[in-house]
Amino acid sequence: MRKLILVFSTIAILSCSGRSYNKNELIAVLNGNNRDSVIDAIKFIKKQKDTSLIPYLLKNAADPRISHRASSYGRSVYNLKMNAIRSMTGISPSINITDKPDSAVIKFYMGLYLKNRE
Repeated sequence: MRKLILVFSTIAILSCSGRSYNKNELIAVLNGNNRDSVIDAIKFIKKQKDTSLIPYLLKNAADPRISHRASSYGRSVYNLKMNAIRSMTGISPSINITDKPDSAVIKFYMGLYLKNRE
């Protein structure tokens, strides 16, 4: 039992330690195929509130892949991306963000990004 607790404690500590990225690494990870790395990058961007990376969150925004990690279990990459943008901008769409990709939510944030870019 002690070994099991030690293993889970070690995993929890390592997973919470997080990783630091530079902007080019974040862009590369967001464009990559590794679901868990993409999720880590989304969480990092959300925590840093780096709004300059919103266009990269909008790219492939309708990603339906689901996380199997404890910290975001059952949430889709789409859900994590849209919630990160919502958190960074402080603006919510009129439609709830669910785990199923919704083009109306993506268009809402795309329009918001394009409007604020001008």
